[in-house]
Amino acid sequence: MLTAGVPVKESLNQAAATSGSLKLAARLNKCIARLDSGELVSNILEYCRFFPNSYLVSIAVAEQSGRIDETLRTLYRQNLEDSEARLQKFGGAFCWLIYLGFVLFMVISILKMYGAYFGQLDEILGIL
Repeated sequence: MLTAGVPVKESLNQAAATSGSLKLAARLNKCIARLDSGELVSNILEYCRFFPNSYLVSIAVAEQSGRIDETLRTLYRQNLEDSEARLQKFGGAFCWLIYLGFVLFMVISILKMYGAYFGQLDEILGIL
């Protein structure tokens, strides 16, 4: 967006509006007002306290070197890869949870079946 000529303030407004996170939108809207003071974007984002320090350091270095668009794209790709890895771990753990739930259900069902069977045997043998 920045290389396309969209001002930083407008970019942050659009990011807040399209983020899908009410928490992020509220924090970004609070920080956007500070842009008029002339502070660096990295300092403003640090004030928001929403992004990890590694992101803030990368953005600060990118501001100084003039490579903010490239850095934001790199951070986006890294975040996407991290999110996909977490999702895969969660999916794997969820599958195991379903499997263990099924196994537990089967064990309980088998124990109930044997309990009913031995209960009937006790009734029959107790009568004789």
